[in-house]
Amino acid sequence: MTVHANRVNPGAPVAGLVLAGGFGQRLGQDKGQLVIHGGQPQAVWACELLRQVCTDVWVSIRAAQSTLEPYRQLPVIIDPLTAGQAPLQGPATGLLSAWRAFPDKAWLLLAVDMAWVDIAMLRALLSARQQASASAPATAFRHADGTPEPLCALWEPRVRPLVEARVRATGRTPSLRRLLEGADVTLLAAPDPARLRSVNVRADLAELQRQV
Repeated sequence: MTVHANRVNPGAPVAGLVLAGGFGQRLGQDKGQLVIHGGQPQAVWACELLRQVCTDVWVSIRAAQSTLEPYRQLPVIIDPLTAGQAPLQGPATGLLSAWRAFPDKAWLLLAVDMAWVDIAMLRALLSARQQASASAPATAFRHADGTPEPLCALWEPRVRPLVEARVRATGRTPSLRRLLEGADVTLLAAPDPARLRSVNVRADLAELQRQV
């Protein structure tokens, strides 16, 4: 964990961003529409979790999702990004779209399928960010194997030029995990590493439904 205790991070204002623009191909359906926690669609549940720590919360989606429930009832940022004629894909697309809408914000990301995340984890990220060096580009959890988790993480606006430069150079959005691995970011151990999981296939969904 890279923490400089004598340099309090004043930080950019933090907003929450639910990443819900994926196709859910392995699961066979839109993950934001899954009903898991208390009868709520997963996109609504993720928004409400983020609202416990962020005043402003948005949901990143594709244009094709904008007429669907529950997205019609939520504050959304639609991913319009393209490279040439091909639409960009991947989590970094949602992050870039959010920065283009609100360039001065730091974004607390939560992938819509990370349904085991709890409020203690979000608070841990915010607390670590507050203590870290003001130059740290991101604050993220470290998995048990040492790899950083980019989709339940806090990204500072200074990362935006780097992501945009990669898009211009390659025509693709970069891997957020690789960005974390290649920078002096603030990494911390997760309070409960088992919660850094995603609902990717039907077996994951069945396991989570047994637990809630």
